[in-house]
Amino acid sequence: MIRCRANFTHMRGRDIAMQPQNRRRLYLLGALGAGALFTAGCASLTPEPIRISGDDIQQRLARSFPLDRRMLGLLDVHAEVPLLDLRNAGAGRMGLRLPVQVRERLSGQTFDVSLGFTALPLWDKAARCVRLTMVQVTDLTLARNQQPLALLERLGSVVAETALENLIIYQMTDDRVAWLERLGWHVASVRIADNALQVQLMQGAP
Repeated sequence: MIRCRANFTHMRGRDIAMQPQNRRRLYLLGALGAGALFTAGCASLTPEPIRISGDDIQQRLARSFPLDRRMLGLLDVHAEVPLLDLRNAGAGRMGLRLPVQVRERLSGQTFDVSLGFTALPLWDKAARCVRLTMVQVTDLTLARNQQPLALLERLGSVVAETALENLIIYQMTDDRVAWLERLGWHVASVRIADNALQVQLMQGAP
């Protein structure tokens, strides 16, 4: 009995002596496991889209407008800041309403024109921005029941091509670009939702 007790006591002492080492080992394994789980969890996260509000886009448009240009050789055009409409975004397109004052140089006649457009926002990977593309004229309205000039019928397409097509409405900052690169995310697409422009992100190489 005494021998067995002595052996038991010896075993208990050895186990107790090993406990701090075992604890450190367990802590290390636990930390490594938690780190692996955290890394895997981050890798599997679905990135939230970058949301650009209508007000933000409107402020960006105000950087490019008002503008004054001579168009079609005979029309002096003054275009105010376009008014953005994201409420009825059909087929992913945004609406724009552009107030324009036009002066015909030969006759001196002036016209107050309201031009309606739709445009498709598209991500430009090289420039890291969102541009207006595929701009289309939807309507042309004259104020005060004025009689339109034949040239005015072509005005909308000229404005769309020269003033709106490829216009930048969102520019990603260098800090945000670096942050996305560190996380291994890239821009997948751009869409209109909840009365805002959403830049969709995706993990992995573009």
